[in-house]
Amino acid sequence: MTGLERLRILVVTLEYPPHTISGYGLMCEQVCEWLGQRGHDVCMLTAEPLDTPVAAEETGGSAPVRWTLRSYWDGSHCLYPPFREALAIERHNQEELRGLIADARPDVVMFWHMGAILFALASRKQVQSFYREADVTLFTGMIEHEAFGLVPLEAMASGYPVIATGVGGSGEFCRDDVNCLRVAPGDPHALAAAVHRLSADPDVRHRPIEGGLKTAAELTLDRQAHFIERAILTEVACPL
Repeated sequence: MTGLERLRILVVTLEYPPHTISGYGLMCEQVCEWLGQRGHDVCMLTAEPLDTPVAAEETGGSAPVRWTLRSYWDGSHCLYPPFREALAIERHNQEELRGLIADARPDVVMFWHMGAILFALASRKQVQSFYREADVTLFTGMIEHEAFGLVPLEAMASGYPVIATGVGGSGEFCRDDVNCLRVAPGDPHALAAAVHRLSADPDVRHRPIEGGLKTAAELTLDRQAHFIERAILTEVACPL
């Protein structure tokens, strides 16, 4: 394995090692072990265990684990705390994630089996800054009934390139080599090739950025609301 192929990978997940018999959890553990055996440097960021006290950071299997995230899971039910409590939880999680990214300087951050962990409560400026900290946004949906897909549109509006599968609702606006690079869902080799194309060719990187900014300018709330209003007025004006 060459230096370029050896990656620093940060995995963020609900529980590691998995404490319950969970397909997602077990697969996450197995994949992380496999990546470590392949020579990649894998580290984990996960939630504080509910039952067994552990140090804030130690080794789980072959990967260093930091158990500092807070979840909405009490072991049997999902919790719905008041807004201020939820805001405190998610700001804590954001700080932990930023801190580990600064410490570990990963090449890739992989979110897996998040379940009852969220980082979502953030201002629009914060969301934009998150996208700008990345080299590229990967939107790798595989579910045909995936909804609109706000993530690639947010990344486009932030002026950074997107690689997407275009499955589900995002297929309505993700146009290959216009505002993103499209890859087939479930094809990791095509995804890796697209990332290499973006990093190796400035023109390939520039085109989806420019196209993405235009798409984001077209799909604003005002424009979409105006379109919906016109559609409603047209329907009302046409007798059945």
